[in-house]
Amino acid sequence: MAKKKNRTCAWCKKFTRDGQPVWSLPCKSKINLTKKEAYFTDTTLLSGKIVTALVTSEDSQAKANGIDFVFMCCSEKCAQELKKALEQDERMINIGPLRG
Repeated sequence: MAKKKNRTCAWCKKFTRDGQPVWSLPCKSKINLTKKEAYFTDTTLLSGKIVTALVTSEDSQAKANGIDFVFMCCSEKCAQELKKALEQDERMINIGPLRG
């Protein structure tokens, strides 16, 4: 199951192929995610949509840079839609720039 989740777009749930470019969306959260470090976790947005993110581990460079979890999207369009939805969710305190 985890292998499938790490290849699925957080927004549209489309499976991405090997070598397909993806977009990432790093986030900082108000929620304590310590027990979920280094695992994929599902989050239900205020809209009711369920999205999947990878929670950063304590010893990772991402965590050292203040990133709590990262969403992976199959396209810039999906990443923009996800970012817009996340900006409306008060549990997120900082949504980083899209990286493609």
